[in-house]
Amino acid sequence: MSEAPLFRFAIISDTHIRPSGESSSPWKTNLLTNDRARWAAQKIDSYDPDLVIHLGDIVHPVPHLPTYGSASNVANQIMEGIRAKVYYVPGNHDIGDKDNPTVPAYIVNEDYFRDFRKYYGPTYQSFDYNGIHFVLINSPVLNSGLPEEKLQKEWLERDLDENK
Repeated sequence: MSEAPLFRFAIISDTHIRPSGESSSPWKTNLLTNDRARWAAQKIDSYDPDLVIHLGDIVHPVPHLPTYGSASNVANQIMEGIRAKVYYVPGNHDIGDKDNPTVPAYIVNEDYFRDFRKYYGPTYQSFDYNGIHFVLINSPVLNSGLPEEKLQKEWLERDLDENK
């Protein structure tokens, strides 16, 4: 006899959703990202998870591009097809990247955090579900020297101390 699970959850990442009819990527496969994300959201929902965590790179137009907002609107429409609560973790396509000329996004900054929050919620957070404490952090901010890095570190230390 097997025990029933405490709950069911799903993980999704790198959906790279784009505005309808547009792609900021040179790769033709990115024209299929919305259909793939829609299929994944439907498949996830069919398993009826209790919660979903999106690990980042929600959209493809990096935050300095003017299509970031419209891509985020499309992403939210697609992800609304999942009945469970979806928690978001920012990726470099969502809030920028470290200062490196080989990466596609501009440098992570406070304006990009604000835009992320507008569309997806907090850039870092924790929550409890069925006796399990989940901690989601904003990893692109690490070693950035931005105020959010310090705030997140202080929050994380408090959160972990309060949830031993």
